[in-house]
Amino acid sequence: MGKVVILIAAISKKLSKQLKHYPFFKISKNTFVFPLSAKKELAKTVTHSKYLFESDFPDEVLDQKNNKIILSKNYSLELDGSKYRANFKEELAQLQAWFQKGTRNEQSSEYRLRLKALKISFKSFEQSLFDTKLKSSIPETLESLEDISENDTNFKDSRSNLRKISHTKDDNFAEKVLSILERPTSLTNLSRKLELKSEYVRNRLNRLIRTGKVKRTEKLGKLGRPPYVYYLSQSILNY
Repeated sequence: MGKVVILIAAISKKLSKQLKHYPFFKISKNTFVFPLSAKKELAKTVTHSKYLFESDFPDEVLDQKNNKIILSKNYSLELDGSKYRANFKEELAQLQAWFQKGTRNEQSSEYRLRLKALKISFKSFEQSLFDTKLKSSIPETLESLEDISENDTNFKDSRSNLRKISHTKDDNFAEKVLSILERPTSLTNLSRKLELKSEYVRNRLNRLIRTGKVKRTEKLGKLGRPPYVYYLSQSILNY
């Protein structure tokens, strides 16, 4: 049996919004089950007219909930300059298989980087899990994967469970702009080359200016709002 927090309350719209911050499930019309870790925060949320108390609950039911939470957990990591999406449960299984075979010296740094990312991912949702043996076994499993043996084994398809993240619209926009701005360019010319509206391009350029990749200077000679000329910053040119 695992320890849980039981909340008995008639759910108003306001309380329903507050409860969305915590993992829980309903066992009757006005009775909800939360992880024990949520008790302190729930005590701040509910009023004296609500009922909030600890109780025991069957492990098999809680582990079904835990498995659903774990299966839903994805995170991103960077390997060799490319970004990948990993699912926590799939990555744990992959690293366990890798650990069993051992690793070549040139693969060991990637293994350790991925294990570190897996640990960080677990920390991000550990408090949302119900207190069962499954929850307590995960940190132990992660620690057991630390001391991988090094040998001549090449672990094939080590990234088969990872999904490469394609460039976002922001990435594509930045690439095109940085290519065009190898020569200083006005907003009008830049918008024409990108085939986009000037206002949209101006807003996106402002983001690149804030990151330090692009700079601008006023072009004198006309009355009214001074036009700007955009160009690459020295940090980009020296890259």
